Amino acid sequence: MIYDAGRFNLNPERNEVFSWLQCTTEPCRTAFEAEWKPALRLLRKTMTPCGISVRNAPRTLTVFLTLGKDPEEQVTALFRQERYVLGSLLNTLCDEMLFQMDRQMAGFLQRELLSEHLYMAERLEPRVHLSAETLQADFHLLHPSVPFAGITEHGVLFPAKSMMYRIVLSGKPCTVSTLHDCTRCDQPDCLYRSRT
Repeated sequence: MIYDAGRFNLNPERNEVFSWLQCTTEPCRTAFEAEWKPALRLLRKTMTPCGISVRNAPRTLTVFLTLGKDPEEQVTALFRQERYVLGSLLNTLCDEMLFQMDRQMAGFLQRELLSEHLYMAERLEPRVHLSAETLQADFHLLHPSVPFAGITEHGVLFPAKSMMYRIVLSGKPCTVSTLHDCTRCDQPDCLYRSRT
C-alpha cells in the first residue's frame, strides 16, 4: 500500500531540531535561528513524503519511508555553496520529518491490521536483524512504487532521507511501551519476552 504526502501530518518541532543540533548556546543558537525560516521553506519545497508497506509473507510486512530525492540534493548543494548552517539545519529537519513519518506510519499500519485481527509484534532493523541480501530482496518488492530510490549491494538506501524495516505480525496484541512490564505480561509467546 502506498501512503502519499497527503496522509502524513509533518510539523517541524523547533526545540527538537535544535536539541539534535546540540546548539543551545550563543552564538550557535542565533546562527541557526536566523536560518530557521529559509530552512522551513526549502523543506516544504523539496520534500515529497512517501510511505510504502508490502506484505512479503503472511506474518511480515516490509516498510519503506522516504522524503524523496530532492531534500538530499538540496542539502548537498548548500554544502557545496558553503552555506553550512542552512545545510545542517535542513539536513536535521529532514531527519526529524523522517522520524515523524515513522511514528505516523506505525499508527496507519496498526489501524489497518486490526481489520485482519493482526498486530505489530516486532520490528526488524537493517544491519541489526536484516542482512544486506534480505534488504535487497525486500526492496525489489517495493521498487516499482519508488523508481527514484535504490539500494546498494551493502544494503545502503538512497535517497539518504529514507528508511526501511520489517514488521513481524502477531495474532495477539502487544502493548509494548515504557509503561508495559513484560515480566508481568500474560502472553507467554510474546516476541518481546525474550528481550527482558
